[in-house]
Amino acid sequence: MKKRYRKHAGNILTAVLLFSCLTACGGGKERSDALRESPKSGQETSGGEAGDVREQQTQIREEEETSAFQETAEKEDAVSGRPQMEVYLQDNRLDEWAGANALAQIGYDSLQINEQAYPELSWSVENYNRESGAKAAAWKEENLPWAVEAFHEGEFHGCEYERSVRLKRADEISLSFVTEVSEYTGGAHGSIFYESCTFDAVTGEKLALEDIVTDVSRLPGAVASALMEQSPEGLFEETPTEQVEALFDSEREYYYEPSWTLDYDGLTFYFGHYELGPYSAGCQEALITFTAYPDLFKEPYREPREAFAVAMSPYAGQYADLNGDGKLDEIRMYYSERDYEGQEIHVSVNGNETSYRSNGWFGDAFFIKLRDGRYYLYVGVDEVDEVHTIHVFSLTGGEGRYIGEYNGNLDGSLVIDPERFKVLSILQTLSTCTGYQTCHVGADGLPEPESPLYTVMQYEYEGRTGPCVTAKRPVSVRMVSADGSVAAKTEEMPAGTVFYFQRTDDQTFVEMELEDGRSCRIDVDKSGWAQTVNGIDIYECFEGIVFAG
Repeated sequence: MKKRYRKHAGNILTAVLLFSCLTACGGGKERSDALRESPKSGQETSGGEAGDVREQQTQIREEEETSAFQETAEKEDAVSGRPQMEVYLQDNRLDEWAGANALAQIGYDSLQINEQAYPELSWSVENYNRESGAKAAAWKEENLPWAVEAFHEGEFHGCEYERSVRLKRADEISLSFVTEVSEYTGGAHGSIFYESCTFDAVTGEKLALEDIVTDVSRLPGAVASALMEQSPEGLFEETPTEQVEALFDSEREYYYEPSWTLDYDGLTFYFGHYELGPYSAGCQEALITFTAYPDLFKEPYREPREAFAVAMSPYAGQYADLNGDGKLDEIRMYYSERDYEGQEIHVSVNGNETSYRSNGWFGDAFFIKLRDGRYYLYVGVDEVDEVHTIHVFSLTGGEGRYIGEYNGNLDGSLVIDPERFKVLSILQTLSTCTGYQTCHVGADGLPEPESPLYTVMQYEYEGRTGPCVTAKRPVSVRMVSADGSVAAKTEEMPAGTVFYFQRTDDQTFVEMELEDGRSCRIDVDKSGWAQTVNGIDIYECFEGIVFAG
């Protein structure tokens, strides 16, 4: 059974920080007019008060990230002049426990996009989220009773159900993703099947194959040829034309359309267990590229993107011409079992495998193509003490090669555009909080920030905004004008003034927003053991300061 590893270590810590800050800031100010109400998928857990606490902590974490996501994305899009789609992926849990025993491990991914730029699409995505959550809840209702019965009879083996989203395209043309549904209800192994959605980015309407291709009847032959070319050697003795044609036959009993996604460079079709062969054959994917079938695709879909990034899942294939020879190369990666000292990642190009061991544990991975012909693999790594790094592998030329790491993480915020994406970091000036830098892939392949400043991720919880601190005594600040210029002379803010974190270099200053909407800069000295403002210990200057650790 395929296992997925998601990051939850910071949830409790984040919740403690948020409650402390909000209490000290007098509950924070209301900004309900500036932020949309995010649809909540409903975290569910059992276990009395402990369950309620976990649910509340998760909700705070979600609101922290989605609020900042909604508010900052639109500002940056207005500056850039292009409606870049931003996607946030959330793992929702419906697990059921009996003490320390997991009766049912059930999860589903939900997506959220920047609504102001794509309002109709956002509505369609929320509908998908509700439907996906309903399917997970229905599976739980059907399978939990026998799991409970087996547990009490001493024959318990647990049950699992995961709906894992893999984003394949998100731009001004479409949003396309495949949902891998894995389930286990006992026996030697579980099973995997696929669902998929492709939406028009502007109208939010769900696209059909007829909307994208000129002749649907040509697809079975193209898919069969792609399977023969891209599948492991020996999987098919001959081109599986008949099997594929049967799956496309709308007249057959129990027909359902094959799962597919509109990628940046073609159409990918997905086949789960038993669809094209025995369980031992595994799952298959087939990419039909725009360049190989230029007359098969309609405008505006048939032009491949010069630069893009897509999420990669362990063992799933990614195909690209890495060395410019006109042939598709197969890229795969997978992780070894985790241990206390770290984990290995294995990167394979056309079957030639290289491995690399990290001191942490691998997470989200992204395949990246640049317009200058370079290819990279970005993989998030979590280490102890909330240390997050991005490990970078070069794929250019057809060889997987580790080239370095970068401090920060890509948790939740999916990389879509390699020329503009967010890298999150834990900041430690005046308080512990989360911030991000907008980056692009640099000349050395590592993320390169567009500015040395971090934007602090704000959150909204029950109508209150944070992070913030409140002055306990008069504090000298320098005002920041609308154009970003900082005044040379200082002004004194009285005790009781509430400061809301905006930006920081995480070294010498924090830019704050006041309740009247003005911005100011507080200079911080971190050269000594204790941080000071105007030569005074920060704890004597502010209440609401919270540091992790």
